[in-house]
Amino acid sequence: AQSITNLLLVNIGQKQPWSTKYKSARCTSAVIYLVDGKTQTRLLVEDCTTNEYLINIDTTLGKCLESTAVGDTFDLGVKTYTIKEKLPPIVGAFRISTDIRQEINTGNDCFYQLSIQEDNIDDLFRLLDKIDKQPHVVNPEVNGLAIPLLLRLINSHANDMVRGCFYYLTDVNSNKSFYLYDQGTDVEQSVVLDVLSLTYLSLTGFCHGLITGGKRLFITRETKNIVMDWLRKVGSPEFLSMSKVGDTYVRATAADVQNHPFYNNLNLLINSCSLLVPRQIDMPESITRIKEHVDISHYSTIQASISHSIPILCLDPLMCSLYKTENLDLINVFGFMHDVSSLTPDKDNFAVELFIGCKLQVPVLNRNIFWLCTQKNHSQNLAAKIISQPLANYPNPDAALLFLSQCCSWAVHSYFRSSFFDFWFAEFDWQYTEDIIYACCSSAIEHLKGDTREARFALFALTVLEQSVKAVDPEFR
Repeated sequence: AQSITNLLLVNIGQKQPWSTKYKSARCTSAVIYLVDGKTQTRLLVEDCTTNEYLINIDTTLGKCLESTAVGDTFDLGVKTYTIKEKLPPIVGAFRISTDIRQEINTGNDCFYQLSIQEDNIDDLFRLLDKIDKQPHVVNPEVNGLAIPLLLRLINSHANDMVRGCFYYLTDVNSNKSFYLYDQGTDVEQSVVLDVLSLTYLSLTGFCHGLITGGKRLFITRETKNIVMDWLRKVGSPEFLSMSKVGDTYVRATAADVQNHPFYNNLNLLINSCSLLVPRQIDMPESITRIKEHVDISHYSTIQASISHSIPILCLDPLMCSLYKTENLDLINVFGFMHDVSSLTPDKDNFAVELFIGCKLQVPVLNRNIFWLCTQKNHSQNLAAKIISQPLANYPNPDAALLFLSQCCSWAVHSYFRSSFFDFWFAEFDWQYTEDIIYACCSSAIEHLKGDTREARFALFALTVLEQSVKAVDPEFR
């Protein structure tokens, strides 16, 4: 689930002791009262002109407000007043000031006030509905022109880069223009990571393979500050995220966040990196010109990479094209991600899930799909979906036969092995085994050798049968 907004509801519903006293010679209290169905906040002040924020305490209304206890009502003229709360002057003044600032907000002020009436949760739902309709990412194209991902990030999430990277990498429309740069050099010893690459590696789980690979991992101080601040904020016990996913409202606490693989992967990866300080060098003029158009994490990463003669790891393919024109050393991003994926344990690898659900370009290995075929429920569902992809790229019919027959065999063997030990739950836990068999058969008819569909299917079925017999009798020929 992707959080639409964070509502830090730390103080809602809590009564806080106000031990600090701000003395005033003329104002001794503030009062919140209900009249004509509206809640009003006023300061009770001596010797003042009554207005929309202040009430002279010597007036009839002022005396009634001062003397009436919280929860009680009184009538004055044709109106009935109910006392909701009495506050110290400083608290009343602060609440009034927030009301004033909200009223004069023309839309360019970062301050917004959220008011929810007591016992009225529908107000919160309406707020989430309104936020859900707002775009969270910038379109990848404007008037047919592609916009670099890093420029879209700084435009929409300059103050929350980790969340922004998460949104863009999990957005189907954004991923239509996202691909991994496949030119450049291999990573030999060191790599410098920015917030975007850290997010990609944490989302996919490739961080485990990267750490295992033994490369020296570096980040700049700017990158570390951004990521650590985000981890600290969402990992705080006070954190509460309210989201809307489809038609469902979702609530997530700090405990939920800390149990999420992305949070744990990012925390593991950032703590596996060492700080690298850029050296003072003359940067290419074309690079210095982009400083105002990209986030500080990426720019400082470019500085560190160039000044320490480390090839640049950049996940924005359009920016890679710019760096290539300046003859800067670039890392082959696709090859790099393929290598770290191959070192990532299958249980920590989320490549297939992101490819199916978000259309994110990720290197998917045959090994990943074989493993999914052996796992129940959601994992087998993912395997069936990726096997069914119409753009399956097999190097030759023999490779397709080997891959499809192994997928089918792994799925069938896993099903029967489970049903042998727990027959009653096997049919539910392995309900997608049939989908894998159907996907393999359909793909085999499409890609294998044979003059007719029947011949191609027969070849596939015979191969699966032979593999099944060999699994029971290794000496079978």
